Amino acid sequence: MKHGGATFSRAASLLFAGGLLVGLLWPQTSSAIPAFARKYGAGCNLCHYPNIPRLNSYGERFRRAGFRTEQEIDKSQEITKVGDFLSVRGRVHYQADFLDHVNDQNRFRLNDVTFFYAGAFSPHFSAFTETEIGQDGEVELLATAHAIYGEWGNFASVRVGQMHTLTRTGFGGLDRPTGISTPAIFTSRELTLGGVPFRLSEDQRGIEVAYVYQDSRIYAQVLNGVNVENGVGKGRAGDDADQDKDYLFAFEQIVDDIASGFTLFGYRGTVHFDPSTGDFAKGPANRFDFWRYGVTGNKVIEAGPVNLDFLAGYVRSEDEVRPVSLLNNGRDISGNAFFVGLEQYFKDYDFTLFQRYDHINPKVGFSGDETKIGTVGVVAPVEDYLRVALEGSIINKEPAISKRPKDTNDYRVLGEVQFNF
Repeated sequence: MKHGGATFSRAASLLFAGGLLVGLLWPQTSSAIPAFARKYGAGCNLCHYPNIPRLNSYGERFRRAGFRTEQEIDKSQEITKVGDFLSVRGRVHYQADFLDHVNDQNRFRLNDVTFFYAGAFSPHFSAFTETEIGQDGEVELLATAHAIYGEWGNFASVRVGQMHTLTRTGFGGLDRPTGISTPAIFTSRELTLGGVPFRLSEDQRGIEVAYVYQDSRIYAQVLNGVNVENGVGKGRAGDDADQDKDYLFAFEQIVDDIASGFTLFGYRGTVHFDPSTGDFAKGPANRFDFWRYGVTGNKVIEAGPVNLDFLAGYVRSEDEVRPVSLLNNGRDISGNAFFVGLEQYFKDYDFTLFQRYDHINPKVGFSGDETKIGTVGVVAPVEDYLRVALEGSIINKEPAISKRPKDTNDYRVLGEVQFNF
């Protein structure tokens, strides 16, 4: 039974969410203009669809070419205008959680302040840096150098540094999301039940070699991989303790001039950890090879005043476990995960509604421990440089009978105010 304070907290959270929704749907004029828009004197919708930060097909071609237009290929660059390279993003969140068997929570928080310095600085070279300062003051750094050789629509490229490997830099469902949250199949570390705690969205250090022909891109990455500490797999923060490298192969295809495309990928990795402690450990019983492979895609359909965007993705997970290991009693583990989504962009009012369903089955052939997430939301620009978003999710977890006696249903409301300039 809920106490009066919890009931009031829930009511206040819903009232805040309703007020934000009204603000979202009120027609406004907006044309956010960060660094590249300043450089080229164009609105942000030249590269983004339908909302920042998600890219359209033109924006993806621009990113593939090392932040160059077709006219800039093999040309010298003007680098004296700092405003053409520097952008700042800030995100403030309001989050309310209504949890089974746990006290409800709601809070405002500064999600992050991020500084971007990116662009081409010579005929063949460009750079991308991202410095993100989180709510607790922790700093996350990304920095890559990018070289391209060839002509527009037919070139090879090399990227090296600490980078987004697949998600948040991909296409066809792998770019940054239109809303607030990213599909769980990319962010979850539990794609296999009790197996390797690895997520596809993990930032890593390594090198990427790619070839672009017209709207097709094929690439391969060699990466340091992740360490496992306290049962959590993270991109390496220190020395490469085990010396094993991970490998990613992917193929991307842009299929129209709006924002449609697909990606096929495979990831092969190795981790070393003691399942009983969750910490790094050497030895044959503590080595685990794993695979993650799948497909994502989206298709945009113009329907008069509304653009419909259908998205979907699938990931197959396989962990190879040594017979002498404590993990899963020495047996291999496999899992399936997918998401489907629909976005509706209302062109006359410049806002987007979206819906998404995520499903994770972390152990094929085993009953229980499935996660199902339903999400609905709305996002819109308000004024120059500013956008707001609101989404709500129902998170259903079906635990194994040996763990808990029944399913849990948690509810989450998440609001975001984001500025970019």
